[in-house]
Amino acid sequence: MPGQGRIKGQYRYVAALLFVLLAYGARVAIDPLVGDTRLAFSIFYIAVVFSAYFAGGGPAALTAILSAALAYWAFIAPAYSMKIDLQALTSMLFFGLTSVVDIYFITGMRRALREYRAEQLRAEQLAKGNADLFREFNERTTTHLQLVAALLRLRARDDVDSSYASALADASRRTLMISRVHRNLNHGAVPLTDFSGFARQLLAACIEAAPNSNIRATVSGDEIFLPGEQATSMATILFEFARFALRHQPAESAGTIDVNLTATAMSYRLRLSSPSANIPADQGLLTEEMTRQAVEAMTDHLHGHFTALPVPQGIAFELNIPSDIVGAPQPTFAISEPVSPTLH
Repeated sequence: MPGQGRIKGQYRYVAALLFVLLAYGARVAIDPLVGDTRLAFSIFYIAVVFSAYFAGGGPAALTAILSAALAYWAFIAPAYSMKIDLQALTSMLFFGLTSVVDIYFITGMRRALREYRAEQLRAEQLAKGNADLFREFNERTTTHLQLVAALLRLRARDDVDSSYASALADASRRTLMISRVHRNLNHGAVPLTDFSGFARQLLAACIEAAPNSNIRATVSGDEIFLPGEQATSMATILFEFARFALRHQPAESAGTIDVNLTATAMSYRLRLSSPSANIPADQGLLTEEMTRQAVEAMTDHLHGHFTALPVPQGIAFELNIPSDIVGAPQPTFAISEPVSPTLH
């Protein structure tokens, strides 16, 4: 409410009465020092100021009226009696005018402070929203640039024309450099990502978007923490495998997708399998051109090795990458018990 102070509700008027009584008690206490008729109104200014600041405009006005009447009645001679004293009435009038000015400026100051704080809060919320939007845009830009850099490097490696391959390799390096600049602008220091938790969330999103959502996904093994670039590349591989495996699940039947993470001092291993996937015998694995190229590009970016594993049924792949590619700070890992959360 406009003009409302720190004290809320009907307690504001109780506080106003309390301030008047406290000022009256203080004035009675100093009677032996100042006499009955001196400083009759002065001490009541404090009650008006406190009431205006803590209770607001209405209670402060009540405090001023009660204070003026009580001071005139109790501390103007003859004390505690009805009288007409023009000099005292003039003093009371000035007390009232001064109180009005005090109330106006104090309540106006508090109202201005509230409006300033509200505007500051709105500005902070807007700034936070813009920062979150920029961070999301920056992350997407970084991921896309990283994928483009990996595809350019893969293409440069396969091309037979040396000059063309050199140009593609140079473009790859420049794109990857821009990707790192984008990430550094966003984060400053290189953050570590809990890839185990991220893998669970990614699989849950893939299963939710699949036509057959009766799929159980498990993530087990070690908890691996990677910088953003390596985590993005491994997430791309996991995403492409999950899409491929989900497209080949039996319709309306239960299926599984299993992810196992292993960390050693020298390397990381990501094992992907789906025993329930139904792959025709005449169809190769990861035959889709974009899926294959994306996986190869990300594997090459990680300086790793991605292979298909022989399994009795379904499909299984394994990605091995050296742990020294992540640079400073080195990723950490903690051995944990295998977990098998259901993600649907």
